[in-house]
Amino acid sequence: RSRRAHISRYVESHGLVTYSALWMQGILTFAAGSLIMSAAAFIFMRWIYPDFILDTLRLGVEFYRNESTGAGAELAEEFQAIIDRRLAPSPFTIAMVWMSAIRRRRSVSPASTRPNRSQARETRHMCGAETGRR
Repeated sequence: RSRRAHISRYVESHGLVTYSALWMQGILTFAAGSLIMSAAAFIFMRWIYPDFILDTLRLGVEFYRNESTGAGAELAEEFQAIIDRRLAPSPFTIAMVWMSAIRRRRSVSPASTRPNRSQARETRHMCGAETGRR
């Protein structure tokens, strides 16, 4: 029997789920949540409160102009320039930013977070757990 068949039979008989299945479920849950959030944000900014982005930029200008630091005044000028030049992002652009979170999240996999052999050996040595076996 193959290892895969053995694992499958074990999972079926003991009612357990494999790690990879749970990992995929987490990715799909995150993707579905991103879809829902991006749709909600788009609907809100497109039809419910169309001036949300501009009002938020205006609020930022007001807030940072009252700031006593030079960085605050600089941010206020940048926000005002975005308003004046009509460079504010559209609701669709903001929804796509929400969607881009899926790609960033999926790029982290269990394999990429595991230490390589030399890192694992170094960690065991630093912890005093080096057994001398190679």
